[in-house]
Amino acid sequence: MIIQASVLFFLISVSALALGYLRKSKATLFVLSLFWWIGLFVSAYDVYLTWLDRGYSENWAAIGFVYIALPYAALTVVWVSIALCITRRWAGRQVTLLRINWLLLLVFLALQLMVGFLSV
Repeated sequence: MIIQASVLFFLISVSALALGYLRKSKATLFVLSLFWWIGLFVSAYDVYLTWLDRGYSENWAAIGFVYIALPYAALTVVWVSIALCITRRWAGRQVTLLRINWLLLLVFLALQLMVGFLSV
């Protein structure tokens, strides 16, 4: 199941980034950003469960962290980095807001990974 979800995430990210870049569509990139945030909150739920079960000797919730949160984090960091590189020469207030949004996403992702690694 995780392979199908990763492939779907990959295809949606590639198509939305290509569409946003070719048309210079800030709306498409904003929708893509919302898609990434939704996935980040799903991933954060697995980190939360890992944090709750950290005291047990058999931390089964860590499987969710390892198989969901870590791959999602790796893919999201790659895609946000590509999006930041694509829009680096674009000017405007909306693009600045998109970049701030993406940087906040990366900060939240880093905090989530720190909590996850402390829980395992």
